[in-house]
Amino acid sequence: MKVAFRNFRNNVTPGIIKILGLSVSLSAVFIIWSYVINENKYDSGIPNSNRVYRLDAQWASMPPFIGHILNQNLGNEMVAARLNFVSDIGIQVNNVPFNLKDLAFADSTFFKVLALKFIAGDPEEALNKPYSLVLSEATAKRLFGTADALGKIIRFENQADFTVTGIIKDYPFMHLTLEVIASIVTLEKIGRPGILQAYDGWSYPTYLILPEGADKTRYETKIREHLAKFRYDENFHLKPFDEIYYSHEYENESNTKHGNLLYNRVLVAVSIFILLLAAINFINMTIANAVSRSREVSFRKLQGASKTELVIQFLFETAIFIFAAILLCIIFLWFLNPLLTSLTGFSVNFSSFLTNHNLIITITGLLIFIAISGIYPSIYISSFTFLTDKRRITGSPGHIGIRNGLIIFQNLVSVSLIICTLIANRQFRYMNRKDLGFNKNGVVILKLNSQLKEHMDLFRQKLLTSPEISSVSFSSRIPGNYWGSWCCVNIEGKENKYFNNYVDPDYLKTLEIKLKEGRNFSYENPGDLKATYMINETGIKMYDLKNPIGQIITPGNGIKGTIIGIFRDFHYRGLNYEQTPLILFYTPEYKNYINIRLSHADTKRTLEKIRNTWDEVCPAFSFEYRFLDEIYDEQYSAERKFEGLIFSFAMLALLIAGIGLYGLSVYSIERRTKEIGIRKVNGASISGIMIRLNRGIVKWVIIAFLLASPIALYSMNKWLQKFPYRADLSWIDFVLGGLIALVIVLLSVSLQSWRAATRNPVEVLRYE
Repeated sequence: MKVAFRNFRNNVTPGIIKILGLSVSLSAVFIIWSYVINENKYDSGIPNSNRVYRLDAQWASMPPFIGHILNQNLGNEMVAARLNFVSDIGIQVNNVPFNLKDLAFADSTFFKVLALKFIAGDPEEALNKPYSLVLSEATAKRLFGTADALGKIIRFENQADFTVTGIIKDYPFMHLTLEVIASIVTLEKIGRPGILQAYDGWSYPTYLILPEGADKTRYETKIREHLAKFRYDENFHLKPFDEIYYSHEYENESNTKHGNLLYNRVLVAVSIFILLLAAINFINMTIANAVSRSREVSFRKLQGASKTELVIQFLFETAIFIFAAILLCIIFLWFLNPLLTSLTGFSVNFSSFLTNHNLIITITGLLIFIAISGIYPSIYISSFTFLTDKRRITGSPGHIGIRNGLIIFQNLVSVSLIICTLIANRQFRYMNRKDLGFNKNGVVILKLNSQLKEHMDLFRQKLLTSPEISSVSFSSRIPGNYWGSWCCVNIEGKENKYFNNYVDPDYLKTLEIKLKEGRNFSYENPGDLKATYMINETGIKMYDLKNPIGQIITPGNGIKGTIIGIFRDFHYRGLNYEQTPLILFYTPEYKNYINIRLSHADTKRTLEKIRNTWDEVCPAFSFEYRFLDEIYDEQYSAERKFEGLIFSFAMLALLIAGIGLYGLSVYSIERRTKEIGIRKVNGASISGIMIRLNRGIVKWVIIAFLLASPIALYSMNKWLQKFPYRADLSWIDFVLGGLIALVIVLLSVSLQSWRAATRNPVEVLRYE
């Protein structure tokens, strides 16, 4: 311990560089691991979740009849529970308006399928009766100020009173968002009788729990055979509950969170590379400092120290450096956590590393890191003797080869990450600039409630009196939001599936969607309300119709009607999806959203006018709004987060490499001080000396660039394949990535080179 601290005191600058490089690297690694640990918490800790499955077919939701008939006929072998989700519900608690983002209607068997922990109430009875509901602990506190909310009343949509019959523990790490769960039998009271036995309507996610040790394949076969009796010929299969979070998104999959296992693996790989970069810095800096330890090693050997004892000594010193870096890392993260929470929504929780599994992984990882960082320098330095030529300690061909290889690897990782970041950024710029077929900017979205649905025309008229508002329309869906409902359209005996949207005549105008052929819906033509439809270009191409206007079609609602217009394709589901057929219905029912196009630059004043109109028409409901462009761009949040992380770690990799190269340049220039002085005396220019000192680094960066380019090309080409609409790869991103890395590397070493080149040679040579 004394020797370690004495060595640090005698070599403060390289010691600080070592600790700083390690602490920055470890901070990044702990952030990555915390994120991955958080992701892996999803759907864990729920009793018997290994026996729970979601029934899937082409879609992730079922008709309500399927859950009903499975419980009726196979209830002695399995238990099924249906869910039905509703979003943005207006409620009142003690006459105070609130907005619920999500509400789930669930069968009384739901808590038999998912054994969620109850804080208050009886899970067996909680959802048996109509107008009963269960709250999460956090929701109860938000609405009532306390989790003790059992028996309290919540008024929904100013129409019906629900009684709180249970409080459950919060489950933030579950693919289902379950803040408020109401009894599903309530739907028959507030909807239409018999809705829970409806044969169609694929909007009820259905979960089942099978017996212990059940054969999933056998039960899948049994379910298919049983449902075939009721003319369901879909390929039903059981999706394990624990696999849903990391699975691909299904059609008709509402209210389901998904993680990205590939991104997690990429992040873990990046963390390993960051650790390797830190280890490389440590190795290079330690060996560069080898001259100062050669006399110590020689004296120890003369006093009888064995090579093994010396290796253990230097490994111990490595461990001290690493634990000092861990302490500094903890301090960094303590101050960074608030910023991290605001930017990413999660923070580093060190207690999550203290579980048996994570603690073993962390300790094992640190031991491996100590071994990687310390073994080679320890063996190398412990091999010195009095006979070792001190001038060749850090200049032997073997060491130089290893050092240069490590430098190339450092820059290879950095350049690869920078190129990947530039390509990802090109893709997102392409997605932002691509013509979507509609204008998402300047549109405010409001959620319709029961009062507004009764006064839609009045609300529209009041809004349109304001010159700041150019158009108002109502629709059942909005671009970028959930579009999970299909309808089957029959044209000339051919049937294809279409997405649908219930709109009014102002919809195309509000979203600035172009009409390609025919006409729009009209308020003045009452016949448009009964049986007229508009279809997008892709829908017409699917049927290869030559004269589509006036064509008789039969949508899934069973009402024959006429195609009156063809509108231009627009990306209503985002650029993550291929263009698909879309049919627009004009009906006064089934509206969920208000679309308001602003025409005035003073957005704040316009929103205040909309709020005042809202308070006039529906004062019992909380006014909440969103902008369409924000809603639309949310679907790319995972990809943008990925781009941001890769960019951050690319800069971090360059920083670590720069710290290491700075330290190496200090040692290298110290060794060449006399050479530089002699060259200056013989007429060498400052620029010539700097070029000579830096050209080795430039050479290794160029080699790293040549190796990194095909790696980045392959990786990003695979990543881009997930986008139906993607930007072309460009050589500019590769060259720019190499130049960025080169400039940053040169900046990290040029200061020392400039100081050496401008130093008075007399100061260096006078002792001769």
